[in-house]
Amino acid sequence: MTFAGSILALISMILSFIWFMIFAVVIMSWLFAFNILSPRGQIAGQIYGLLHGFTEPILRPLRDLQRKLLPQFNQIDLSPIMALLLIWWLQEYLIRSVLMPSIGFN
Repeated sequence: MTFAGSILALISMILSFIWFMIFAVVIMSWLFAFNILSPRGQIAGQIYGLLHGFTEPILRPLRDLQRKLLPQFNQIDLSPIMALLLIWWLQEYLIRSVLMPSIGFN
């Protein structure tokens, strides 16, 4: 594997990790909303705080974009869906379909 291939594999792994973190934040927020988990619980609160702190810089610009483009959906936070779709597009299209073949990987 070339250096460029290794870098692309690393980027893909990082994007997969970010995807997992966003998915975990969404699931935990639903568990809090339906009172299955308590946000005041020590372990759940710490895990959610860590995940939220990590994903918020990614989701906040998308949330702002949603407010500008789709003001009728202000009650529904679509930023996690937009982020997951963006990560999927980066992994599937950009890395696997464009960059990998350009450096000699099929």
